[in-house]
Amino acid sequence: LQSLADEFVLGQIRNSRILRAQTIYFNTLRAQHQVDVAQAALSNAERQLQDATNLNAAGVGQRIDVLRAQTQVATAQQNLATAQNNFSIALTSFNDLVGRPLPAPVRLVDPPGVIIQQPVTDFSSVGAPDPKAQAPLPAATGEVGAINIDRALQAANAQRPEILQAQVNVRVAETGVKLSRAGLEPTFSLSAAGNYYPTLSFQFPRQR
Repeated sequence: LQSLADEFVLGQIRNSRILRAQTIYFNTLRAQHQVDVAQAALSNAERQLQDATNLNAAGVGQRIDVLRAQTQVATAQQNLATAQNNFSIALTSFNDLVGRPLPAPVRLVDPPGVIIQQPVTDFSSVGAPDPKAQAPLPAATGEVGAINIDRALQAANAQRPEILQAQVNVRVAETGVKLSRAGLEPTFSLSAAGNYYPTLSFQFPRQR
């Protein structure tokens, strides 16, 4: 029973390692794309600042528009620094996971079928959608509604190594209690012994 419990512990550790590896990978991938998004937002804010500055210099725009654009640039720079720090932390966790030097650079690849940095709709012209544009992901309300809690709990009780290990530990404890009670119960033993001593005399009767 203890060996069986150890096997379930091994499965639990294996599952947790797989989950940790996938979580760290996708966290690093998300932080990587957040840096790209923050960089794009900063570039957009800098272009808006340049436009506001040119309009103000030409006497068309107002000074308040320039100040607003400068504020947006400062906010975008702060968001970029935050995204870069988060990516550095996620990158350190990823390198520690795969056994690489912690500051080693890496560029993760998106999972197959995932399209990043592609517009959902086409803004180039009204009424002319881009056939290459990615359609929005639909909400999986049907899949969530189809989940049966009772069936999910039954599957978890039958497959999760943590539950199986706990069940085996209960059997180990029950067996230990049974053995302890057996040691405290009264015992009865019966033994018999005999000795045979033949005489060396040839006289009758022989004595034993």
